[in-house]
Amino acid sequence: RVERMSPPPNPARPRPKRPEVRSLRQRSRIRNRVADFHSRSRRVISEHRRARKLRDREVSDRSRRGLDWTNFFLADVQMGFGSFLAFYLAELGWSKQDVGLALAAGGLAGVVAQIPGGALADAVRWKRGLVALGVVMIATSALILALRPTFTLVFAAEILHGVTGGIVGPAIAALSLGLAGRHGMSCRVGRNLRFSAAGNALTAALMGTLGAYLSTSSIFIAAAVLWAPRTMSVRGVMATKADR
Repeated sequence: RVERMSPPPNPARPRPKRPEVRSLRQRSRIRNRVADFHSRSRRVISEHRRARKLRDREVSDRSRRGLDWTNFFLADVQMGFGSFLAFYLAELGWSKQDVGLALAAGGLAGVVAQIPGGALADAVRWKRGLVALGVVMIATSALILALRPTFTLVFAAEILHGVTGGIVGPAIAALSLGLAGRHGMSCRVGRNLRFSAAGNALTAALMGTLGAYLSTSSIFIAAAVLWAPRTMSVRGVMATKADR
């Protein structure tokens, strides 16, 4: 009787299964996409930086720095006197209702002044003059609050300070558009916000320190004294492209 012999085992390596092949292909695709995304992102960032440098060269250094410091020193227009005024009026014996009414009057004045302020910025050619007018109005309202905090004058100062926000905001936007142009407006707005945020932080720290170690009225005196650097920063903006 002849016994059947089984075939010898195949010494070759077994082939991987199809799911394993698919997973290997997917991993290689993911690695390629990640590497491609990294290279593309670096290319886009470098192109953006190059374009931003070219746009910055179109504006003089003096005008760019002047507008930067204008946003820095005018940051308290957006912030307002806020809680400092509330504590100040409370120390003077004002009731909660009167304090809230005064703050509400300033806020409403700022909201109402937005539309006329924008129309004024469009109509007036001298945009830097509008910003300078806002600086004078801020100093006047701060001095009223520090020296004559009567009921009527406090309301007048708050309304004046609120109206300032409606004038200065559109004027700075018009200056930014005149200097940077439409193609560079996005970068210019981002730069304005950076300097404004830094000014908000330092202004709040300065006012809090003065109120803690000196007196609450010194907060508003310091806000009025800041008219000098504000005016100098506005003068730093050249009138060639801004006032148009």
